[in-house]
Order: sequence, then C-alpha cells, then structure tokens
Amino acid sequence: MTAVNSGLSQADADARFQAQWTIVDVTPTNGQTIATSTPNGSSLLLTLSHTGTLATLTINMPSNPKLGMFFEISTVGTVTALTLAAPGMMITNPPAQLAIGDYVSYRYTKANVWMRRI
Repeated sequence: MTAVNSGLSQADADARFQAQWTIVDVTPTNGQTIATSTPNGSSLLLTLSHTGTLATLTINMPSNPKLGMFFEISTVGTVTALTLAAPGMMITNPPAQLAIGDYVSYRYTKANVWMRRI
C-alpha cells in the first residue's frame, strides 16, 4: 500500500490535533490553599513538587471551567489530608489524600459537575 501525502506537515498536525494543556508546577507548603484558574479554555495539569509529607492541602478547582475541560493533579510527595473545592459544583469521588506518585484526573462533563476519571 502506498502512503498518500495529505500536504499536512507534522507541525500543522501537532497544532491541530494535540490536546491543549496548561501545566502549572507548584511547591505547596503545609496548610496552603492553591487557587487555580481556567487557562484560556485549555485543560489544566497541576503538578505538586513538594518533598516529604504535607499534613493538609486545599486545592480550588477552576471556577469557570469550559465543557469538556480536564483538570488533573500529580504529586511527587504525600498529602495526608487533601480538600478539593469547587464552590457551587459537584466533585465526584474526591480523594481524601494523595500518596507519592498519585495522579488524579477530572473532566467537566456538564454544568456544575466535575467527574473523576478512572
């Protein structure tokens, strides 16, 4: 079978089909509240780069999400007591804590609902 050249360069294909993400790297401290924003309609990956264990941490999810937006959290440290907050919105199955290497993913599926992805 012969490949057909579509005329689309790799750079154009990447720009058109690659998921649009904003990556925010933070080093939280114990008891901190992290505020997030809705970055120009793109999905958001929040990377927690602390070492050791945090007793408590609160993360405010984006307050003005777009339908289909992803919000993901990764961590390199432990959080003993985690609170996810999204005032006026439902968060399905929020984790109560995070272990080293945990990765949590949510998608904004309908008005005022963040659904946890498996």
